[in-house]
Amino acid sequence: METCLFDGCDRAPRGLGYCPGHYRQHRLGQPLRPVAAREKNKGRTCEGPECDRPADQKGLCSSHASQRKRGQELTRLGEVRPGPKKYADGMPCEGPECDRPATVNNLCHTHNQQVRRGRDLAPIGTRAPRQVAECSEGGCQNPSEKRGLCGTHYAQYWRSGRTKPIRPIRIRKSDPVELTPDGLCRVDGCDKPVVVKNVQLCVTHYHRFHRHGDPLAWKRKTAATCRVDECDLRAVAHELCDMHYRRQKRYGTTDEPQRPTTCAVDGCEDPVQAKALCDKHYRRNKRGASEPSRCHWCGNEIDVNANAQRKFCNKECKEREEYVRRRENHRSVWLKKYGLTPETFDAMLVAQGGGCAICGTLVVPVRGSFCVDHDHATGRVRGLLCVECNSGLGQFKDDRALLRASIDYLSRAPVN
Repeated sequence: METCLFDGCDRAPRGLGYCPGHYRQHRLGQPLRPVAAREKNKGRTCEGPECDRPADQKGLCSSHASQRKRGQELTRLGEVRPGPKKYADGMPCEGPECDRPATVNNLCHTHNQQVRRGRDLAPIGTRAPRQVAECSEGGCQNPSEKRGLCGTHYAQYWRSGRTKPIRPIRIRKSDPVELTPDGLCRVDGCDKPVVVKNVQLCVTHYHRFHRHGDPLAWKRKTAATCRVDECDLRAVAHELCDMHYRRQKRYGTTDEPQRPTTCAVDGCEDPVQAKALCDKHYRRNKRGASEPSRCHWCGNEIDVNANAQRKFCNKECKEREEYVRRRENHRSVWLKKYGLTPETFDAMLVAQGGGCAICGTLVVPVRGSFCVDHDHATGRVRGLLCVECNSGLGQFKDDRALLRASIDYLSRAPVN
């Protein structure tokens, strides 16, 4: 079992090979010294009065240790100290018109909260009327909302940092104002409080009165229509609808513009398909190509309706290109395998008459190039053969006796 690195300490290591006591000394930069072993409180009881609990801290249980820590005199656990009785058991609340049981200071919880907040005791369920202060700006009688100012003066202060007197609203002679004794809006059936005292109206009816001149008018004005003849669309800007406004902004007139009928490309008389271009040039412009796409094999122009990634004009050009690519790949593999150069390969093919060394065929095989025939025993290159002849020699395993036997068999076989 591993022990602390300090000599003479048999405790288990915790950090950096030291026990917790020596690790704390090392972390505080103190010289390492033997750690005194603590005496465990096993079998000891609390020294408090009439307490048989096991001792936990300095010969005391946790409860008596808390009493000593708070500076109190050690007492028997469960004994109530002399002093004013805070909690009342079974007594009713002393608050007005309250039959709830008292919990704290002979009061129920709700009345105790009133006392703590510095309020007078009031029956539960009743709320004192709210005292609304007036605006602090001189000569303004509107109720204050924020920072002792009414809504209008606070908006002035927030925008410019200063306030100014509110211009009084001119009241029409046809709308007589009668002061309401209950402080409600003067409109019949409205129970909202008065906000603007000059006209004795709430917020909703005041806005209607300020906008339309009548607190009962709420319908909006009819939207204006376009000023262009025979156009009943709603006006958006400059007494024009959206369509005529765009024409005016783009062409300088609200009349329908004269659109071109033929393609805008020089020399092209095809009808317009989109954006003043014919179908061919529109597709070419959409593809991002200024010139027509050309075939990679024959160089002819590719159809504009074809895919933008198409490289060949037809299937034959694609097959020819793949054929040449396979031939070059096949030839490069054979040359690399047998250590031949392209010049050596061409010289061997010319020496054979440009065809197979056995059958003399001049037709290029399917694989794209002639096969390099070699001796399987020595690896020496013997010549260039077509696919059929090279496969035939492979089937006979390059055995001359088998080839002669096959010739004799063919000479003896009857000819039908």
